[in-house]
Amino acid sequence: MRCRLPKREEGALHESKEAVSGEESKAIELWPTKKDEKACDGPVKPKIVFFGEKLPLKFHEGLDLIQGKRLEYLKELKVGENEGGCDLMLVIGTALAVFPFCSSPTFVPDGCPTVLINLNNTEASHYDFTDAYEHPNRLFLPGKCDDTIIQ
Repeated sequence: MRCRLPKREEGALHESKEAVSGEESKAIELWPTKKDEKACDGPVKPKIVFFGEKLPLKFHEGLDLIQGKRLEYLKELKVGENEGGCDLMLVIGTALAVFPFCSSPTFVPDGCPTVLINLNNTEASHYDFTDAYEHPNRLFLPGKCDDTIIQ
């Protein structure tokens, strides 16, 4: 697919909406067009982070919040909120195999329950969610993410 819209700050997208179907279409955000705009002919990029790309600042800020670090610019947090970090971490639909995201569960405060909802446990990635003796605060809920969450 090639872009048929001008390069703009909010992004550029493609002419052939029909070329994208099923699950892939959910990953691509379409912007409105004007008939007089010229094509940029650049590649289409979905709003995801590809392997090897830098994660957005929002990811690193999230890790700070998980740990209980106060981010002064987050005005919506009141004094005393987020003290001690997160109360519960839900890990949904990932093998925890790619750094730096795979390290996310290690940032939770001691004693914080961590739940994995996934088809498979992640012991191959060194995050075993089934060993209750070694990791009593971890819980593995096997199954398809949507189905498991609905249950």
